Amino acid sequence: MDRVAEVRATARTRAPFTLVVHGLGSALVLARLPRVPFGIPELDGLMRGGPQKGKFGFAVAYSGHGKSMLANHHACVAARRKQFAIYLTGEVVRGDEVLRMTSNLTGVIMNKAIDDVEWEEELNLRYKWLLDNKQIVAPKLHAFKATVTTAQELFQIVEEEER
Repeated sequence: MDRVAEVRATARTRAPFTLVVHGLGSALVLARLPRVPFGIPELDGLMRGGPQKGKFGFAVAYSGHGKSMLANHHACVAARRKQFAIYLTGEVVRGDEVLRMTSNLTGVIMNKAIDDVEWEEELNLRYKWLLDNKQIVAPKLHAFKATVTTAQELFQIVEEEER
């Protein structure tokens, strides 16, 4: 049964307000949705196990602060858990993003695969084995066009990729 929760302003709040919540049970159902861990214990701890499955998030920071690395790592963790993941980027999808992702999934060091044909073959063999033996679900890497300007357009891209 849903209960009504009411919170009134205290002396510590900046502005007086009253928050009335109806249907707390529905809110708790949403809050209890499964989570997809980042695979980074400290971050997962802060986020109660990671972002909730089905949620849409953004990583925003200046260039070189790890947004791509975080998105790549999170997509690979989801792939290992056999969960659908899509890595949307406003940047041009470069070969290094694909190499980082396959390197993360296979354990083959990216620079070794770049510098040595034998390691390149090993990377390909391991990735194929992971897919063929259903050890992972292939993550999606999708660059959206600069003309995409709304969240709704991003949701449409995700829906198309999920099909």
